[in-house]
Parts: sequence; C-alpha cells; structure tokens
Amino acid sequence: MSNLPSKIPRNLLSEVFNNNLRMVKAFEEVLTQINDAIPTSLDVINQDLITIQTNITAINASIASILSNITIINNDIATLQTNLSNLIASLGTMAYQDASNVAITGGSAIIDLLTVHNANFINTNVNLNNYAGANIATFTNSPIAGNPSKWIVINDNGTNRYLPLF
Repeated sequence: MSNLPSKIPRNLLSEVFNNNLRMVKAFEEVLTQINDAIPTSLDVINQDLITIQTNITAINASIASILSNITIINNDIATLQTNLSNLIASLGTMAYQDASNVAITGGSAIIDLLTVHNANFINTNVNLNNYAGANIATFTNSPIAGNPSKWIVINDNGTNRYLPLF
C-alpha cells in the first residue's frame, strides 16, 4: 500500500457526490484499488531502475560485439578484394571466358589440350598475314605420295583458308 491517504472523509465525499451513497462507495473502492497498485516505497522503483540499467548495459555490450564483428567482416572484405585484385593481375593476358570462348588480349597462351567443337580448327577475327611467295606451289616434297588426306579449314576473319594434311 502506498503512502497516499487511503480514506477521504465520507462527509466530503457525500458533498461531492450529492449524498449519493452508491457513488461514494464506488469512489472509495476505486481509491483503494489505486492505493494498492502504487508501490509502498522507492525501493521497488529503485529495483526496477536497476533492472533496466542492467538490461541497457547488456544491450550496449551486444552492440559493441556486433560492431566488432562488423569491423572484422570489413577487414575480411578488404582482404578478399586485395586477393581478387592480385589474382586478376596474375592471370596476365586472359581477359574473360564465356561458355565457348576465351579472349586473349595480349601476349601469348600455351594450350596443353585443344578440343575443337566445330568444323573450323582455328577462327580469327583479323586477317592473317599473306606470306605467299612468287613460286608456284608444288607438293613434290610431301611426306607421302598422292594428295593430302585431309584439309584443315581456318576461318580467317570470315574467309576460309585451307591447309593440307598428309
């Protein structure tokens, strides 16, 4: 029960409620319920404040931990970005690869295994140099007698070139 007065003299209440006894009793009941609901001392309020402060301290610790983890994640992202940049730099001249092509933007590439997936052995997107000489081509020194057994087609920027295979 609180330190508030629990009783108001009935004669005052009778004057306020025009001698209506039912209203006086109802008001007294409401006043009793209010008094019962109010803490009896500041100790209860202080305990609630201590609990709230403890919860705030725990929340602050959680926030500090989350911020620390965000810093660690940011550092990891920076490391990944550096590693990716180093990897890209170490790839050298290879610019990109899609489902069927590898673009080489400069330098040279060593191909250990070549698999041809269409009728053309080599495709270029520029015209190849023409190293034709003044002589008439002959096959007098071919590795075997007779005509070539197969011709390789090279797509020279849209023009098919044929190489004999014996």
